[in-house]
Amino acid sequence: MSDKEALPAGTEVVIYGQPLWLGVIVSGPDENLLGNVSYRIRCENGEIVKRAPSIVVRRTDFATSWHVWKDDQVIAGGREISRERMDQYAVEHGGEVLYGWPEGHPEAQTPAQ
Repeated sequence: MSDKEALPAGTEVVIYGQPLWLGVIVSGPDENLLGNVSYRIRCENGEIVKRAPSIVVRRTDFATSWHVWKDDQVIAGGREISRERMDQYAVEHGGEVLYGWPEGHPEAQTPAQ
């Protein structure tokens, strides 16, 4: 497995992809006989999926990371990726650079007053 921190069962996560999925880790990370590693995650719709650790992040980490959003989808970004890199990506591929969730998204936090 990579040097990425293993997330424990019960952790609320975001699964990168088209679309983004929200869920809770049920088990893992587990390695199969071929060496592939995955988490079992229960998504908000109740479906259980297996996904690689490279595309699974804590919800809190997603909410505190830079991303490029285009057509209501994340097309780039993640933890430890700089704002400058996301600006460059947005210039090359289009989209809007945002920190965390876009305004109006159900996961977006209301700014402190």
